[in-house]
Amino acid sequence: MKKPRTKVIYVASPLRGDIENNLLRAKKYCRKVTKMGFVPIAPHLYFSFLDDRKTKEREVGMKMGIELLRLCDELWAFGKTSAGMEEEIKVAIKIKIPIKVFTKSGKYITLK
Repeated sequence: MKKPRTKVIYVASPLRGDIENNLLRAKKYCRKVTKMGFVPIAPHLYFSFLDDRKTKEREVGMKMGIELLRLCDELWAFGKTSAGMEEEIKVAIKIKIPIKVFTKSGKYITLK
């Protein structure tokens, strides 16, 4: 019998502003997803070689992130929703990927 595939979770969290600390937070969120038994996808960690402060590089990063989102089973949003996260959430809604928005307390609401 074939083992079921492990769920792949798109981790959406802020990057702009305090980039260094936001990347550390993204790592924490990925660790949480991993501890829950899922595979995290966090484009802002993968594409950290791009400079988010440069418009063209940000656009490239967002485009590649959206492509990764299309491969995921769910989108989990952490932290205060940023403009980039709003775009990711809109795409997830459009392509019917379930969305969970986590609060500071660790609880979440599911968007439909």
